[in-house]
Amino acid sequence: MTEIKTPPHPTPPRSILGALRKASSGHHRAFKLPDAIAGVDMAEALLSVGEADLLTELLQQMTKSWRDGAERISRAFVQRGPATAAATVHGLWGVAATLGAVRVRDCAARLERQLLEGDCEHLEVDLRELDAALVSLAEAVSEARRRAEEGITERREEPRRT
Repeated sequence: MTEIKTPPHPTPPRSILGALRKASSGHHRAFKLPDAIAGVDMAEALLSVGEADLLTELLQQMTKSWRDGAERISRAFVQRGPATAAATVHGLWGVAATLGAVRVRDCAARLERQLLEGDCEHLEVDLRELDAALVSLAEAVSEARRRAEEGITERREEPRRT
């Protein structure tokens, strides 16, 4: 019987997270994250990322960088065809899945499947749904950060008891 050995992952996930922590250190403040962010499976996300403040930082970066995601996918479809559009949406799907952004992940998965199967009848509707999911996520992340930062402010302003 031949033993099959799989090669090690080129970049161990812990190394990626360490690099993300190092790259974002000093750029975000630690704060207590709410138990929930609308549109995010917190348990799934925290398994991937490990730290709540890093999660919100990455979610915020994702929503900024994919703000025009639906337009980018549409442009890729028109200019380069369904395969390029599918590759573009696959990138969004991967980020959303890693960060627990379930609505964005599900929209992206549906779009990718349609593009790969050549079933683009509902593409415009699904692109609008993806855009709405990205906007909703961005608002939810901003609101969660705002509430958390207000909590820090309130704690700092409390008088010390001696």
